[in-house]
Amino acid sequence: RVVSVTNATELQNALTNALPGDRIELAAGTYTQSGGFSILSGGNGTQSNPVTLTAASGQTPIIDCTVCSGTAVITANSVSYWVFKDFTVGTVNGNWGIHLKTSKNIRLENIGMQAQITSVMDSLFKDDNGAEDIVIDGGTYTFDTHASLIDSSAKNIIIRNIVVGNIDQTVNTGVEGMIELHTNAENAIIEYSRFFNFFGSGSNPVRFIHVYNRTRGSRIHHNLFYKVWRGVYLQDSGNITVDHNVFDQNGDALTDTTGGYNRINHNIFTRNTNAIRNLQLSTNIIQYNDFYQNGGSVPAGMDATNKFGAAAVDPVFVDWNNAAFGSRDYHLTSGSPLKDTGDSAYPAIPVGGGSRVDMGAYEYG
Repeated sequence: RVVSVTNATELQNALTNALPGDRIELAAGTYTQSGGFSILSGGNGTQSNPVTLTAASGQTPIIDCTVCSGTAVITANSVSYWVFKDFTVGTVNGNWGIHLKTSKNIRLENIGMQAQITSVMDSLFKDDNGAEDIVIDGGTYTFDTHASLIDSSAKNIIIRNIVVGNIDQTVNTGVEGMIELHTNAENAIIEYSRFFNFFGSGSNPVRFIHVYNRTRGSRIHHNLFYKVWRGVYLQDSGNITVDHNVFDQNGDALTDTTGGYNRINHNIFTRNTNAIRNLQLSTNIIQYNDFYQNGGSVPAGMDATNKFGAAAVDPVFVDWNNAAFGSRDYHLTSGSPLKDTGDSAYPAIPVGGGSRVDMGAYEYG
């Protein structure tokens, strides 16, 4: 059934009384109530009939809250099979935008923000240990102070197709990362996203993707990191794969303090202050990467398949110096020396054609 909502009371009633298959459609306007909105435990959809909270066709609703200290704009109390899509979270006067607690089988699609997120909020999306099978797909986000975008300790979270940037971070105390995977998180995937212009000037520069506290079995691939302070920071975690990314003009592109059997391959590191810091050669697999015009040094002893030092090559991107970031194109040209230079067994059939996979975030063709 379709449940049409036009005010805050109707919205809370629809959330409280939701049935499998319900489509709760929000008319234009701002929905606000003290303490935020909540979905009660047991208010579940099903795999074939999830509950959907979405904007009505052509509408641009905003969900916000007043007097939200210690809570969230929307709190999902251990529910399953819900879809949140195509609405905007307001200025977020509370701790979190959407708090999934220990919910499972949740999708968040194209959730917007009304304005830059500031220090009044801890994170836009949060879950707790015990949450499982979360998908965050789409969205463009800007930040200016202490908040993070995603704070997750879930199993099987997928974060894809997001753009995060345009940030002026001058005070960094207490920020772990813009995307935090931690506390026994497992099998996370961060993919097909763009992170840019995030330089901290405080004493503790922010980690853009921070993987820590026993996170295992996760993958960061097919992303672009441009002029961020610390791109990927691996700490006290293991079995993490960082592959097929482009790191261009960052501070520390990748930091690895784990010693935890991680795989770093098919990335392009170019024009970074440091490509990789605290490199753990004895416990990690580092192969088939290109290191071009980075500061610092790349330690000797790396696998001979990497291209660094005198052997580094210009990746020859389509357009990596366009003044407009949105117009930059980090695809490889037809003449790039990094085409077909990856591991012949990874994967067996390249997505873009050719005899072997390419290096970088975007397969040629």
